[in-house]
Parts: sequence; structure tokens; C-alpha cells
Amino acid sequence: MKFFLPLFLGMLVLVQSCTGQKPAALKNSTTPKHAVKASCSSMVFEGQILSKKNILNIFDCSGWAKQYPDLNTAIKQADDQAVDNAFKILNDTFFSTKAKRKTFFELVANAESRGEMKTLATLLEKGLADHKI
Repeated sequence: MKFFLPLFLGMLVLVQSCTGQKPAALKNSTTPKHAVKASCSSMVFEGQILSKKNILNIFDCSGWAKQYPDLNTAIKQADDQAVDNAFKILNDTFFSTKAKRKTFFELVANAESRGEMKTLATLLEKGLADHKI
């Protein structure tokens, strides 16, 4: 009897605290498969990789559009020509041909394996600093 009363009171409190609660409404945040498929199949991997259209396709295909909604919205609202001009030097320098793209990715992979990504970033920043957008 000594243990029954605390158990009974505990169960009563538990039942009382759970009544009247409703689950949160489910949010339909899934992107239709056909939209993701269209974005993924429209991605460009050579030449103008960092064009506005391709950046938006990358965001949609990778799920970054949901993960970074403010950045995605800012890119969508930006002028097409302004975005393309901002990344022109990177596209021309690193992605205009398969050979340049391969060299760039090998450079990044080697820097990452050696733990020198910060050094690579500094070199790229200094190398690109002279270019005007």
C-alpha cells in the first residue's frame, strides 16, 4: 500500500499532463522529385559552373536551397548579369576547360590532404584580389 499511492499519484499526474496536447502540424517541406531531377540534370560541370542559373541548380539539387534559404533567395533576386560577372574570373581561370577544372580539383584535394586549405585560400584570395568585378 505504501508504494501503491505514490505510483497511483505519479500515473495520475502523467495522464493529466498528456491530455489535451495536440501534435504539431506537419510541414510539407519536400521539394517535388521532378523539380529536383530537373535541377540536377540541368547542372553544368564545365565552363560557366558559377553562373547564376547553375548556382541555383546546384542549390536545388543538393538541398542547400532549404538549408540556406536566405542565401538562396538573395541569389534568386540578384541580377543575372551581375552574378555572372562576379564569378567570371573564377569560371575562366578554373573551370573553362576539363584540364583546368581537373587541375583545380587536384590542387584542392592535395591541399586538403596536407591540411593546407587555409594556405590555398590565402593564395587564391591574393591571386584574385587584382581582378575587378
